[in-house]
Amino acid sequence: MSGEVTDQVADDSLRQALRSALLKVRSVLPQEKKDYLHQLKDKVGVWFRQPGGDHRRESLMPIQDAIARRRCLRICYICYNTANRGAITDRVVEPLGLVFYTRQWHLIAWCRLRGEVRDFRLDRVSRWEVLDEPCQERGGFSVKEFLRESIECHELTPATVRVDRDLLERFRNEIPCTPLSEETLPDGSVRMELLSFSLPWLTESLLRFGTRVEALEPLELRESLREAALAVAARYSEEFAGV
Repeated sequence: MSGEVTDQVADDSLRQALRSALLKVRSVLPQEKKDYLHQLKDKVGVWFRQPGGDHRRESLMPIQDAIARRRCLRICYICYNTANRGAITDRVVEPLGLVFYTRQWHLIAWCRLRGEVRDFRLDRVSRWEVLDEPCQERGGFSVKEFLRESIECHELTPATVRVDRDLLERFRNEIPCTPLSEETLPDGSVRMELLSFSLPWLTESLLRFGTRVEALEPLELRESLREAALAVAARYSEEFAGV
């Protein structure tokens, strides 16, 4: 992981020196340690440079070890999708990679419950255990290629919103978009650029925050929210027409 952090986080003045130091450390390692690092090389990545909050740092070393030794993990995962919001599922997963992007650490793993490769945010893992059970061989898997393909198969839509400061943490947790940047405005609110799966999906997601989140761009998103808000108001207008 140190090499990934060096490439993604360090500036040009430090990168060469850090790489040189890492090469010296690797050169004196015994062969079994070199093999261990080789197992991790294409399975750990850093895809976002800004620091986030609690990334469950205490979990990273055991999970890296499970990836390198190809051992299964039992996790309790908190769901945040619309249908099962807040539900906790117990799963056995086969860890394939670990990556830091969109301000969070993510475990990429084969989920036996779903029967496919899934992306698990570590801050939504309430409990985990490294098992003695070995993972099945899934040779050639690259966490970086998996993420690239996941992004490319969706036409992500850029959007800009303004969020009230005291709502920011909740907004980050409940809107599973990809944040690109954040800027604190003079009034204390936060201007956030993000990528969304679609404008209709983002419209529905933003409505629940009422006036505490404002869509700034694109114009189509503002119009979509206006129409949705008018439709909600119309639903109740007849009942209160004579009031």
